[in-house]
Amino acid sequence: MATLVLLIGAPRSGTTWLQQILASHPAIVSPPETELFSRYLAPAVAAWDRSLDRDEQGRNPRRLKGLSTVLDVDDFDAWAQSLVDRTVERALATKPGASIVVEKTPGHSLVTDVIERCAPGSHAIHLLRDGRDVAASIMAAGASWGFRWAPTTVGGAADMWREHALAARLGICAVGARGFEARYEQLRDGDVDQLVEVFALCGVAIDPETAAGYLRVHSIGASAAPAASSISVGGEHQGRDIAEPAGFVRQGTTGGWRNEWNAADRATFASRAGRALVEFGYEPDDSWVGTVSPIVRARSVAAKLGSRGARRLGVWAQRRRDQLP
Repeated sequence: MATLVLLIGAPRSGTTWLQQILASHPAIVSPPETELFSRYLAPAVAAWDRSLDRDEQGRNPRRLKGLSTVLDVDDFDAWAQSLVDRTVERALATKPGASIVVEKTPGHSLVTDVIERCAPGSHAIHLLRDGRDVAASIMAAGASWGFRWAPTTVGGAADMWREHALAARLGICAVGARGFEARYEQLRDGDVDQLVEVFALCGVAIDPETAAGYLRVHSIGASAAPAASSISVGGEHQGRDIAEPAGFVRQGTTGGWRNEWNAADRATFASRAGRALVEFGYEPDDSWVGTVSPIVRARSVAAKLGSRGARRLGVWAQRRRDQLP
């Protein structure tokens, strides 16, 4: 029986790197990001649920329309699950001998409830990375190849990391033993035991020596010529080579944000995602921000509060400036 594993996490968290490692195993096949649940099934589920919207008396306040006027919930769920099953089947066909499909789409972090409904019994791996490094990488993508989706401000990138990482953790907790949270930093530093656990979650048993070999072959930044892509392409793009855009692969460093951010950037990230950073254990508190002037901190908070809050804090900041010697 085929196994479906969802590899989730915030964009720029190293999920493509881990995907390449897992897909190198002969039992595992992994297609490019299908967006199956986030772009296709989540809107369908939302539309179905809207058609069932009822008030406290059990009446539908809207004019009756939608698929629920013809189908019942079992029909709808059967259709959704059949699309998942067909996707898994076609993915397996691109790699003879494979029995496990690893599907990597960062946006799936936000729809784990849809995944559990449409693919009950599937497994999930959350690859977690320090949000500051993620935000720096998101901003770099936004300034080049990822301009269509990636924010170019610290605040926007911090929001994206926080939203995806917290949702992914909730999803992992919800599936219990079928979920596992891995740390990018540990894997990058050669934590073979953690990679063994990741493979085990997929249903593949490997020894530490084999895991170490995978990490050596796919070592980030170790070679100007990266290992050949192990991602499988089928469907309308059968046989097409994977060619990531220029700038997609960066150095994958840890702590690189320190060389790129000023005091205002640190304060902005802390105001947007500082609590999540502490919750995930990357910092014990917000002391990493360092000494930030009240005016700089006010600006970062204003960016979070919106235009009205920005105006109020702007007045406060002006008064502070007037009081300075």
